Amino acid sequence: MIKFFRQIFLSCSDFPFYKTVVKQKVSQSVQYFILLLLAVTLISSVFYCFYFKLALNVFDEWSQKHMPEMMVRDGVVTSSVSQPYTAIEEDFVFVLDTTGTIDRIDPLYPNGILVKQSSVLVKRSGLEDQELDLTWIKSLELSAKVVSLWKTKAFPVLIPFVFLITLIGLLLSKFFQAFLFSYAASILYPKERTGLGFSQFFNLALYSATPPILIGVLAQVLKIQIPLFWWIYFGMYAAFFIGAFSQCRVIKEPDKNQDMDLDL
Repeated sequence: MIKFFRQIFLSCSDFPFYKTVVKQKVSQSVQYFILLLLAVTLISSVFYCFYFKLALNVFDEWSQKHMPEMMVRDGVVTSSVSQPYTAIEEDFVFVLDTTGTIDRIDPLYPNGILVKQSSVLVKRSGLEDQELDLTWIKSLELSAKVVSLWKTKAFPVLIPFVFLITLIGLLLSKFFQAFLFSYAASILYPKERTGLGFSQFFNLALYSATPPILIGVLAQVLKIQIPLFWWIYFGMYAAFFIGAFSQCRVIKEPDKNQDMDLDL
């Protein structure tokens, strides 16, 4: 485990370290990368669930005060409360209207939800309104009691689910990114010129992904909105990959004597 954390540190701080990386077996690099993604997934999942738990507590408190009993059957919303029903709390408005009298959320409120007969209109500050179709739902009960039940019983199931989905997404996306970097480098800099083949480039790509991955998880944990994040992510990835490559390549110059023989 100490070796693993040392590799993380050196991947971020010491380009000569990549001279060791380029010589090792691909299986060792893959093992390191999977451990890194497991650690990142665990950290991300804990904080995802933590923030979700806070949001669920807020939603539960709100629903106890304002949420009417609703039923969705075959995509159609029904309720016994008088409609249009409106509940307002600070800058958020909730509207239930299955009669069609109201078709949009009042511009006075930057955030809101409008439940229609067969859809839900969601408004969030600074974002485009989104309408969610409910016709695919066969049967669903919504009430303050149901929300409390979700908070009690559904949350423990959420943790392994979030961990699994996050891990699968990271494994697929990060290995694909490393493959693209390796493939592009092996085409631009063939082994005949650099002494490096695809497997060596793949080793470098897996380790040089460490710094941008750590920056990404840190931003998630601290809830920092980084403008143009993916441009910064891939820029950092490319910078570390190029820096690692520059430490390991061996440019082979053409044999001048051989060229002279050919001229003769």
